[in-house]
Amino acid sequence: RILAFYLHEMEVGRLYQATGHGSTAVTNVASVESHELGPVSDDETVTVEAAANLIVSKSAVSYTDVDENGILSPGDSVQYAVSWANNGNAAATGVSLSDDPDEIGIENIVDVSDLGLYDGDVITWDLGQVEPGESGTFTYTAELYGAGGFLDGETPVDNTVVLASNETAPATDSETVTVSANTMIAVDKSVGATTDVDGDGQLSPGDIVSYSVTVTNTSNADATGVTISDNPDDAYVGSIGSISDGGTYDGATIEWSLGTIATGSSATVTYSVTLASAGSFVHGSTLVTNTATADSTETGAVTDGANVTVV
Repeated sequence: RILAFYLHEMEVGRLYQATGHGSTAVTNVASVESHELGPVSDDETVTVEAAANLIVSKSAVSYTDVDENGILSPGDSVQYAVSWANNGNAAATGVSLSDDPDEIGIENIVDVSDLGLYDGDVITWDLGQVEPGESGTFTYTAELYGAGGFLDGETPVDNTVVLASNETAPATDSETVTVSANTMIAVDKSVGATTDVDGDGQLSPGDIVSYSVTVTNTSNADATGVTISDNPDDAYVGSIGSISDGGTYDGATIEWSLGTIATGSSATVTYSVTLASAGSFVHGSTLVTNTATADSTETGAVTDGANVTVV
C-alpha cells in the first residue's frame, strides 16, 4: 500500500519576505491519496501582516565656537545629524525627509549631505523606496545669526525633522539648542575744549570746560533702555550749558535717555560747565571731579570720571 502526501502553494519551512503593505492571505493545501481511495484534501489559510515602520531621530552633534567664548553664542555654527530607518517588514515608498530650521535663530544652512536641497525654508531629501532594515544618516550645518541677532540671555533654537511615506503616518523628532547672548556696555568720559575766559593762559575760576560721555555696546546683544547720568561737582560749578541730545539738568544731575544701542554701536553726549567764580575756590590748585554713569535694561551700571585742575 502506498500513501502519498502532497503540500501545495507553499514549500514547507521556507520564509517569504513581504512584498506589499497591509494584510496578505497565505493558503496551504494538503492532499492524501491511496490506491483504494481517491484524493482527499484540506487547506488552511493564514493572514500575514506586513507594514513599514519608519523612525527618525535628530541630534546636534557638535558646534563651531567661532568667537571662542566656550559657549554656543551668536555667530557660531551647529552641526546636526538626522538618522532614519525602516524597522518594519515591508518596504515604504515615496519616502521623503524634511527638516525645517528655525529661521528666527538660523541665518544660513550649509554643507547639506546626500544631495539634500535647501530652498531657504526647508531642507528636503528624497529617499524613494526604503526597504525593510534599510537606514541612513544625513547631516548639515546651521550658521547662527551673529551679534545683535539674539536678545540678551538664553534663546532656544528649535528644529523639527519629518519622515513621511505613502504608507505611514509622518514620523517626527525635534532638537533644541540654547544660544547665549550677554549684553555689556562701557562708558568713557573725557574733557574736551576749554575756554579761557579771563585770558590768563590756564584753567581758572569762571572759565568754561566741555565734557563728552560715550557709551558703547561691546557685546553680542543689543542694549535697550540705555541711560547716561552725569553728576557735576556742584561745589565748583557756576552753570551747566550746551547739553546735547535732549539731556536734562535738574540742578544736581544731567540725564540722557538714549533708548537702544545696537551691538558694536555707541552714542556720545556732550555738555559744558562754566566754573564757579574765584570765591568758590581755595588758594592754589583745586581738583574738580565729574563722574558719568551709564546703565541699561540688561546690564548693571558702569562709571567713568574726568577731572580737571583749576588754578
